[in-house]
Amino acid sequence: MRRKIIQLMLATSLLMLSAVACTPQVESDTEQELSEVVQPVEDPILIVESEQLVTEVLGVDRANLAMVSPDGMSIAYIQQVGSGGNTMLELCVHTLSDSNSTCFAFPEGFRSVPYHLYWSPDSKKIAFTENPISLGHESDIWLFDTHESGFANLTDDDATGAWRGMNADEFMLDYLPMWSKSDGDLYFFRSTPTMNLEFSLEVYRTDVDGEPEKVADYTDTFSLQLLYFNEEFFYMNGPAAISPDG
Repeated sequence: MRRKIIQLMLATSLLMLSAVACTPQVESDTEQELSEVVQPVEDPILIVESEQLVTEVLGVDRANLAMVSPDGMSIAYIQQVGSGGNTMLELCVHTLSDSNSTCFAFPEGFRSVPYHLYWSPDSKKIAFTENPISLGHESDIWLFDTHESGFANLTDDDATGAWRGMNADEFMLDYLPMWSKSDGDLYFFRSTPTMNLEFSLEVYRTDVDGEPEKVADYTDTFSLQLLYFNEEFFYMNGPAAISPDG
């Protein structure tokens, strides 16, 4: 009896599939318009010519946060030197044309570990910040100029260390920098404490030569006032980005 029921169910399913397959499909005007615009790609967009481990290219044992520049000419990465109490971090830039790496010690005011390296669209600058989420460090937007080999703090608020232990009026958390390809400006999120351990959530923009200006306020838009993220799951250019048209 059970076998007959199963056979009947299978036969019914086959009949339903046959009916669906034989039913004429009516294409809407919108679908027809889309089919005329979107054409299948005949040739692959990306062809892998060769592959090699980043550590082999750089000639190092570890290449933390390695990121290729937009022009494909350089690789930026973080390395740790020294041991024990003398341990320090360096920002390194490897030039592929001559296989040469140049490393720079982070400035004294940077007392943290970057969670990501953000290349500018012209491949001349690298933006990074302290880690305000996983490590709880007060964060500023930092910039490294690969041509002048210099560091700059774009949002210095004279506060360093663990932001959780500070007074509410002593820090602003600036993090998740985003480059705009349209004009080269740098955008970032800013969270500042308000009443009852709540935070504001705003977006700022800077041309890296002037004072940052606020362009959006999302304090009352999103339920999360601190944009929590897990840097281990970063891919491409981070969890936030500005559209190509800005």
